[in-house]
Amino acid sequence: MECENEEGGMKRKHSVKVPRLYKEASRIFDGVEKGVGLKGAIFAAKHPNKRALTALVSEALRHREELEECLQKAHLDGIQQGLCLPLAKILMTELLWGKGRLGGTSKPIQTILSCKEKFEAILKKRERKRRGKGLIEAESGREIRKPRYVRVNSLLSCTDEVIEYLREDGWEERIAVLDPLNMDEGTFQRDILLDVLVFPPRTYLHTHPLYTQGKIILQDKASCLPALALRPPPGSSVIDACAAPGMKTTHLAALMLNQGKIIAVEKDKDRCETLRELSASLGASIVSVRNMDFTDINPMDHPDVEYILLDPSCSGSGMVDRLGSNIDREDRVEKLSFYQKKLLVHAMSFPGVKRILYSTCSIYSQENEQVVAGALRDNPSFRLKRALPSWTHRTQNIIFPWADKCVSADYSVDRTDGFFVALFQKKKAKKDSSTDSTSESNLL
Repeated sequence: MECENEEGGMKRKHSVKVPRLYKEASRIFDGVEKGVGLKGAIFAAKHPNKRALTALVSEALRHREELEECLQKAHLDGIQQGLCLPLAKILMTELLWGKGRLGGTSKPIQTILSCKEKFEAILKKRERKRRGKGLIEAESGREIRKPRYVRVNSLLSCTDEVIEYLREDGWEERIAVLDPLNMDEGTFQRDILLDVLVFPPRTYLHTHPLYTQGKIILQDKASCLPALALRPPPGSSVIDACAAPGMKTTHLAALMLNQGKIIAVEKDKDRCETLRELSASLGASIVSVRNMDFTDINPMDHPDVEYILLDPSCSGSGMVDRLGSNIDREDRVEKLSFYQKKLLVHAMSFPGVKRILYSTCSIYSQENEQVVAGALRDNPSFRLKRALPSWTHRTQNIIFPWADKCVSADYSVDRTDGFFVALFQKKKAKKDSSTDSTSESNLL
């Protein structure tokens, strides 16, 4: 590999080549720091594993401050020993937040490995200053640690196979602890949700073979609730009304055993491409993507649709990285709730629909209970069904006596992003015992 120094002067060539992934990632990282768009740089890259590139560069960008501090305090902030800074930062990212190891005998790799203990000491000191024991309350305005959740993609693997692979790779399965934030590094545990595994906070899996092969998906636990609550049986006809990026869409396909059909609707052109790529890479062959607004679909053209999942744009006020920040203006939330209700009412107009799942990652009643109440008021042929009966955290709202039929999730109770889930059932639909049993089955 060749590396140009800060002044654009003479280039050095390493006698032993650095792995191509790191070389390409360092080039992209350097470009992004100089103003190049990450998405475009990844798309233009010649390396075949674009998911691994995206993950590695994104992680390096996320840890820019730590990388700069480590380089400065380890006296590696200048070009020396054939090492250029973008490459150094990528290698450090892999070593400190990625695989935890670097293979090869090239000079850059050996230089970074020789400083590993020094880097770790610098980071530990930084961490002690930054967050003490590790768990920071949202009110302090500082970072909150969240467990790393992984959904096993049952379209390409199964939980037992994934766990066996992890064990062979040196991971240790632990019996579930009271609080996943107390898990030790290098361990994992099964979650109560079907096909969900839990890892310690900041566990880096973006370059792990299970992830690059599509056998595991990095998806927050709360984001798995909607598909599990709707849970259409195999062979169903389903619409995912606001589908991108496709996590819930592919989860539906997995629960349906890739049997039936899913129309995944997304109005944004770029996000639509992401949806197509993700569905294909994860083996969701029953997904058909439509680039359009859900409200532009004529319900009468789809009399066979029985299940609709609606997870519309929302304030995102439940996202952990936004906790403690009151930045949503009342008029914005009001506009969002108006459009959310419009989408929900439209879903209720499909003639053959049996169940509709409505969810948001908002903690505001305006986007949750109030939207549900308005839709029920305008559509008396629907009623609320108790979503995920075995999920103990229920919505509490004294204004709406039916609120506890809805599911809530938040960081303080569930160690997840904030989420709201409501399940509607059409009153006149014939009772299908097999459908009921799958929809209300235990989460385990």
